[in-house]
Amino acid sequence: MNKRKEPWVVRSFFRAVRKAKKILFGRSERWHWSTDREYWESHYSSGGASGEGSVGDSREAKWRFISEYVDVRDKTVLDVGCGDLSFWEGKDCRSYTGIDFSESVVEKDRTIRPSWRFIAGDASADHHVSGQVVLCLDMLFHIMSDDSYRRVLANLAHWTEEWLFIFTWFRSPFGRRATDGRYQYYRPLLESLDVLAPLTLVRTRQYDSIGALYVFKRP
Repeated sequence: MNKRKEPWVVRSFFRAVRKAKKILFGRSERWHWSTDREYWESHYSSGGASGEGSVGDSREAKWRFISEYVDVRDKTVLDVGCGDLSFWEGKDCRSYTGIDFSESVVEKDRTIRPSWRFIAGDASADHHVSGQVVLCLDMLFHIMSDDSYRRVLANLAHWTEEWLFIFTWFRSPFGRRATDGRYQYYRPLLESLDVLAPLTLVRTRQYDSIGALYVFKRP
């Protein structure tokens, strides 16, 4: 008898549960980093990947939704928190700029896509960048500082020429708590729309039990 394949939403739910368990009960050695930058540099330099949100069903679903609004092949793209580029497998654009904390992953990215531009830096800092399409996917819930979080949002609004796509949590995976106190922090994006002005929220698309993709447009 063939094993019944669970719907993608169900599989995503159980992935979220497993992820929350790892966060709450994971190995203690993951938590000794003093800054977000140190954690991600260690993660990528030791062979870590960008994670489930950048591959498989999750990647395909995000691209389908983005494609409903824009064809990135004809656009300049700014990818904030670009990671290891696994999200871009089989994809291209007119021009690309990626920003990431980790110098290790940026160096690897430059060998994968030598014609693309990469910046090893903090997305809360000032950079002379912009894109017709700006992506910030699976990154905001890794920002521990409230001040850095708001500065990143302000930068996203400033850097966006046409479209901004944000994938983040709409519900905390920690129940009543907002954070694991280590490297993940839930903040309701809809409570910070003022920081993203003058961009306007076009649509919110829920994908699983905790994550949603938010679409913003410059008027």
